[in-house]
Amino acid sequence: MNNDLKNTIKCPNCGTEIEVTKVLWHEIEEKVSNDYRKKYFAAIEKERKKVEEEQSQKFNQILTELKKNLAAKDEEIAKANKKAEDLLKKEAELIEKENLINITIQKKLEEEKAKIVEYEQQKNKFIVENLRKEIDDQAKKLEEAQKIELEARKKQKELEDKEKNLELLLEQKLAEEMKKRTSEIEERKNLEMNLKIRQYEEEKASMKRTIEELKQKAEQGSMQIQGEAQEVELEELLRRKFLFDLIEPVPKGLRGADCIQTIRNNYGQECGKIIWESKRTKEWHNEWVDKLKSDKNESNADIAVIVTQAMPRDIKNFGFLDGVWVTNFFSVPELAFVLRESIIQFSVIKLSQAGKKEKMELMYDYLTGIEFKNKIEAIVESFIAMRTELDKEKAAIAKIWAKREKQIEIVKENTIKIYGSLQAIIGKQLPEINYLELNPKSDENDIDV
Repeated sequence: MNNDLKNTIKCPNCGTEIEVTKVLWHEIEEKVSNDYRKKYFAAIEKERKKVEEEQSQKFNQILTELKKNLAAKDEEIAKANKKAEDLLKKEAELIEKENLINITIQKKLEEEKAKIVEYEQQKNKFIVENLRKEIDDQAKKLEEAQKIELEARKKQKELEDKEKNLELLLEQKLAEEMKKRTSEIEERKNLEMNLKIRQYEEEKASMKRTIEELKQKAEQGSMQIQGEAQEVELEELLRRKFLFDLIEPVPKGLRGADCIQTIRNNYGQECGKIIWESKRTKEWHNEWVDKLKSDKNESNADIAVIVTQAMPRDIKNFGFLDGVWVTNFFSVPELAFVLRESIIQFSVIKLSQAGKKEKMELMYDYLTGIEFKNKIEAIVESFIAMRTELDKEKAAIAKIWAKREKQIEIVKENTIKIYGSLQAIIGKQLPEINYLELNPKSDENDIDV
């Protein structure tokens, strides 16, 4: 086959090149072979008739000559009736010649018959050899087609295995992310629910007071209830998140913040303190900052944090304001984690720099400086960005799955078309592929295409 006639297509998945012209060439070759056989048998039949006609002409010619001779002999016999002795002698000669002629004719007929038999044998031999050659060629082509099919099935199996492994990894990752995301959502819901439950409990307890007290302090009592509910939930949140730390509420009626978190490392050693103030009002008040700074100094805390519903004008979720951290309730877990880790790290520095007052002052300046503020904000913002990125990844993975499912359907459809074309050309000699049939046999080891 001329290389210029090759026309190949490349499988978009495995990269295997498939020669389309091979299939077309086979159909043309089969058609030409059938035409050649018809013309060949027609030529043989024509030649046979020609030989028979020639033999028939020769036989008729000899027969005609014999008839003429017999006629002549009959005349001689009629004339020889008068001469009996000559007639008997001539009759004997005639019989002898006639026998010789019959023997000659019989011999000629046997020779021609032998030639015809030999010709038929040669013809059959030629046909058998051609058919055997065609069968061998078809067997080779079938073997090549089977090799191509086996290779294609092998590539398909490898591709499916890779896709299954990839899908498994994606499913595992998605399950982990979904579990993490679900846990965060549940935790947030629990926080909101606990706030509402605490608020309800406080309201219920407050409703037991006299009607006169509620009328006089309705607005003040409502704000106090909400604030107390957030205070209790803040303490519970810190206890759940940081099991090693000591969370101590400041008793009501005493001067100070709402609770103090004493931070302990994994060895139970105290590393520092964070003082927490909870505010749940409709407006922000700047005097809260000065008051908490004073409480921080009295309690010897390292960091002060205000958890508030009403944020300062320039702070959205959390921020550093005049030496005090300000945050909303939902950013507390991330901010508390980062501040706690910073105090633990600085406690290690304290131990290594024990007795060096200048180093301690530098450390204090760092904790209350802009650099520390910027780093803490960057870390907490990274936590929030990670949550946003998680949602994006979840949407991207769902999109990838939909695209992959569409690609698998295209590969399946093209594979079935190729198999159908080969089956139409080769016929029943093409090995059966169970999962490409209309009614595939059930097999536990079958591979889904």
